[in-house]
This record gives sequence, C-alpha cells and structure tokens, in this order.
Amino acid sequence: MTVHMMLATIMYQIAIRNSQHSGSTMLEDSHAHYQYALTFYSKLIQGEHGWQDVQALAMICHHLRTFPKPGAAWIMTSTVYLFALQLGLHRSVKVWAENTGKLSKLDIEMRKRIFWTLTALQVNLNGKLGRPMPISKEDMDVELPEPMNDCLPGEEAKLDAFHQCSFQVGIQVAKYTVCELDLFKTIYAVRHTPKAYLDNLKRLEAGIQQWKDELPYELRDPSHASEDDHIFSLYLEYWYQAYNLLLHHPGVCRSTDAAILKSNLDKCLNASQRMLHNCTAMMNKKSLDIPWINTVVYIAAAFTTLFISSLRQDQMSPVDMTKLKGDMTAWVNVLGECDHFLGSGNRLKQAIARIVDGSLSNINDSIVKRTATESLARVALQAPRSNSVATYDNSTYRDQYTASSNGPTDPTLTSQSGPYSSSMPVATHSYNMGTPMNMPQHTNRGYDQQTYSSGDEGNMNPNHAAALAAASSSSIGQPATNAYAYSNAHIGNSGLPAYSGNNYPAHEWSQWTRAYMQPAQGQPGEYLNTATTLMTLGRESGSHASGSDGQGLVQTSGVPGHPPLHWPEISFPNAANGANGNS
Repeated sequence: MTVHMMLATIMYQIAIRNSQHSGSTMLEDSHAHYQYALTFYSKLIQGEHGWQDVQALAMICHHLRTFPKPGAAWIMTSTVYLFALQLGLHRSVKVWAENTGKLSKLDIEMRKRIFWTLTALQVNLNGKLGRPMPISKEDMDVELPEPMNDCLPGEEAKLDAFHQCSFQVGIQVAKYTVCELDLFKTIYAVRHTPKAYLDNLKRLEAGIQQWKDELPYELRDPSHASEDDHIFSLYLEYWYQAYNLLLHHPGVCRSTDAAILKSNLDKCLNASQRMLHNCTAMMNKKSLDIPWINTVVYIAAAFTTLFISSLRQDQMSPVDMTKLKGDMTAWVNVLGECDHFLGSGNRLKQAIARIVDGSLSNINDSIVKRTATESLARVALQAPRSNSVATYDNSTYRDQYTASSNGPTDPTLTSQSGPYSSSMPVATHSYNMGTPMNMPQHTNRGYDQQTYSSGDEGNMNPNHAAALAAASSSSIGQPATNAYAYSNAHIGNSGLPAYSGNNYPAHEWSQWTRAYMQPAQGQPGEYLNTATTLMTLGRESGSHASGSDGQGLVQTSGVPGHPPLHWPEISFPNAANGANGNS
C-alpha cells in the first residue's frame, strides 16, 4: 500500500504541475494507484494497529492534503491522528520501559517521523480552518526527529553528511510545528486575555526567530542554497514569513499602544512583501503550494498589504502607489497560478482582482486629491494677488495615477459610479449612519468571558477573511467610497475615510473586510464558517465571473508563461543523474 501511495502522489504532482505536457493519462494512473491503495483501508482500520499501519494511513492523509479542497484531508487526518495517539506515538520511547529493548533505532525514528508528520498536517489544517488544536505541548513528550543515514546501497559515497539523511527538511518542519501549535493555541484561541498579549507576542516572536537562526546552513538562506536545496529553503523562508504575518496581524492585535500597533503593521507589511518574493520564485519553478489550505494565506498577505496601505494612504506618494500596484499585480498572478491548478475556471483570480481594484481605486483617489490640494496650495502661495479666481483641473493627476501602464483604465474604478456600483446596492451598516458611533472602551472589555454573536466577529482570523474574499460571488459590487468609514466625524468633504490609526486594530481590520469582502448575498453567519467559505468558489453551480482581464489598476492579463521545462527537473535539476541529495 505504501508503494502505491508513493506512486500516486508522485504521479499526481507531475500531472498537475505539467498539465500541458502530461495530459490526463498520468493523472488517471495516479488515481488508479490511489484507488487500489484504498482497498486496504478497511483492513488497516479494523486490524491491529502498528506504526507501519499508521504510516500507510498517513500517506493517504498526505495525498489528500494535495487535493484542492481541505475537507477530506481534515477528516482523514483527524481519524488517523487518533490511531497515532492510541499507539502512544506522542510519548517518548523512554517511558515505555518494557518495549525499549525491543525497538530498533529505525523503529524509534520512524515512530517519531510518523507522529510529527501527522501533527504538522493536523495543526496546519485545523489552524487554517479555524478549528481547535488536536493536542497541547504539555500532552506529549516525544522527542523531535533526528538525522539518520537512510541512503540506499551505493548512494552514500556520492553524498555529504548532511544529505545522507533525506528527512532534513522534515526535521525542520517538526520544529516549526511546535511554534505553530503554540501560535494557534494562544494568539488565535477563542478565550484570550489581553493582559497576556504582549508577553505572548514577545515569546512567540523570540521562538520563531530561534527556529530561523538554528536552521542548517544548507537550508537557511535561499540565496546560497544548492540547486537541489533551493526549493526547500524557499519554503522554510516562506513559512517563517507566514508565521510572522499571522503573529502580528492587526485582526488579532489586542494592544492599544501606538508603538505596538505601528510595529505590528510594519512587520506584517515586511512579511507580506517577502512572501510575495518567495511565492514568485516558487511559481517560476512550478513548485508553488496550490491547495486551498495554502491559497488563503496568499490572499491574506495580499489583503493585509492593501489594508495597511489604506491606513497609511495619507502618507503615500505616487511612487509608493506605483510600487503597490506592482505588488498587487504580482499577487494576482500568483493567485492566477493557483486558479489554474485548482481548476476553478479563473473565478478566483477575477474575484480577487475586483477586490484589489476597488481598494487601489480608493487609495489612488486619495493620493490624487491630496496631491491636487498640495499643488493648489503651492500655487496660491507663489501666485501674485489678483481678483481673478484660479481654476484647476485635476484630470491630469487622475490620468497619471489611474491609467494602467499596459492597458486602458477600467472606468468602474474611477470615483464616479460604474457598473459594479449600480449592479447591486451596497449594504449599509450602522457604523456609517449619520449618528457618529463611539468606539467601546477597551479597558472595560471582558476577554476572559467572550461574548458570542451570530453576526460578524470583530476579531476575525485573517485566513477566514481571506477565504471569505475568495468565496465572494462574481457579482461583487465596488464598495462605496466611505463604506468602511468608522465615524462621519473623521470624513472630510472628499468622502474618503481618514484612518486615524488609533482605533482598536481588530475593529479596523473587520470594518475594512466588511467593505471589500462582503458577499453579495448570504447570511452574516457565513462570515464565521471558514470551511463553508473555502468551498464556495470551487462549486460548479452558479455563473462564472464576468469581465475581461487586463482592466483596472491591477494588471490581470494572465500568469506569466512558464519556461518549457518539466517538473520536477525544473526544481531538482540533478535528480535525473542520481546526484540529488534529497532523495
């Protein structure tokens, strides 16, 4: 069974990543191996469980994790994880005194590798789906995996000491899983104490930095990694940045200190930019992680960048706006790559592009009007006094910042109403009524006993908000210019929101997501059901997104063409001649 699952996974990856080369034959062969392996499932479930049985079932979990939707992987991994606990794989072999002498070094190491692989899958799935963690650090004392020579006969002579263990990356994933488990059980816990937020923030930040610093030299920096280690190094760097994004995200920030708020936003922005660099590099080598469970992280990074830019739009220059548009174009292309492999008919890419265009349009309009006002002020100071009234036309400024470099500007992105805004009414919320709304006093808010509501949660997981945006229907309307205004007292004559940056950050993030990611139809409760929102976009029912690529402030003309190379050769060029040190 393990051999068939190994072949099924290899063939599936080759077929998906080279669909234009492999066609459907290899994909059908992958499914054939997978279906044959499933014939042994009932025997493994009902029989006496050994670590070999759990290993075979874990390979099914790993294979299911590569599928577009996470539901099957979560159910299967949850079941197999219970078998691993039943076997005591979460306990150190030292506590099983009667069995210590019977287990070889290979048996001990395999038990550890199987348990940590399952834990990594389960923690990642549960965390991204907003579900409780399966275990606590206090409930396990199993050691981390250790490097072990697992070379085939004759292989050892061609490899250095580091590459004689093929599980080097897996060891680092196990260490990372410990940090990720702690993150989800503290920062993203349902019950949390704001007094402990700063201590947890510092502790988790120090922990992930220690993990980064202790990475082996061969995997620490993608810039000096070998060809065969480069992809692994990119992924380790990506996980490090993704962790920092989730740790410092404004949606879970519980501090009101201005310095902490600014630091968190700076670190989120830096992490998102580095993630974009890594994702682009992985995309160019056909090695991007493309299931839904990871696609939502890409969306969260892109939208967090837009959110921070919205907060700081009064400080942005035209140069900053140009860079922001370039970054958003790159993110849309990355999501277009995911769209291609997920088979969602280009709907994900177009839905994200519309949300991005709407946010960029509001930021751009703010810069245009601010630049025009500053120019008028300078002219007024320099011009001689006259009875004549100077007139000003800001069309040149608008053309400068809204015109796309490679195509015409979408008229729906101007400050005037367009097809999107007239296709459906934008929901009006209580926070933009005529009566100003006073923000709650944070010192009096009781987090120890959280209040539950059937409506929208102000402290929404950023992955949940990203999933909701991806699941938005094709008829997403462009939000009104002041749809996400916190209080009319902050809005000037321009109608644009003025972000003060002093409000509770979780509320700001929640209100921004409501404005740009509110589904056209649906119950408010769907906001909190991440599993539902993850599945929505992939459904075949419903109309496909309309509109053509290449319009708007962000360029969506298509994913850049891949070089005419085959995967995995493009990522592991030495694999064919047997020189790969990560067999």
